Amino acid sequence: MHRRQLLALGVAAPLFGLARGAAAGLVALGTVPGDFSVVSADDKPTHLYAYRGKPVLVVYEDKDAGEQNAVFKARIGVLAKSGDLAKKLGLFAVADVQSWDFWPAKGFVKDELRAQGKRFGISIWADWNGDGRKKLGAASSKSNLVVLDALGKVLWATSGKLSPKHEGSLVALLQELAAA
Repeated sequence: MHRRQLLALGVAAPLFGLARGAAAGLVALGTVPGDFSVVSADDKPTHLYAYRGKPVLVVYEDKDAGEQNAVFKARIGVLAKSGDLAKKLGLFAVADVQSWDFWPAKGFVKDELRAQGKRFGISIWADWNGDGRKKLGAASSKSNLVVLDALGKVLWATSGKLSPKHEGSLVALLQELAAA
């Protein structure tokens, strides 16, 4: 698979195995994960706590995790474009790019984040120092999905490929949050 495809799958799109239960290592249900900062491809900073005030889906992946939940991410993308999901829920798509923090690779990664963000119509944030991985307890080479309520408390946390049952449960949770 080409570098561009890996990055597109691994960092670009929205999003997950355990139903409303935290996966081993991920932040525990009911807790508030620590804040962490990330930057855009254009070095514009933001942080997790900037999303407080509305529920948020955090997708934290490295280049090896992109295909694990591709179907779920496509499904969420369609839902976001067709209704209130995007207006009432935040999407915090974070690419774990700490292994690419050197010249000239960093420039290529920024170009790819910019292109994929434009392609999918989302902001993709770069975690160059791994702080997000630590604060979320995210697993390497896994698609890590965390749903936070408006106050920042963990409602769902999972790592790895979602089963169809868990995918359905997570979509239902996101739709429920968007309807509230």
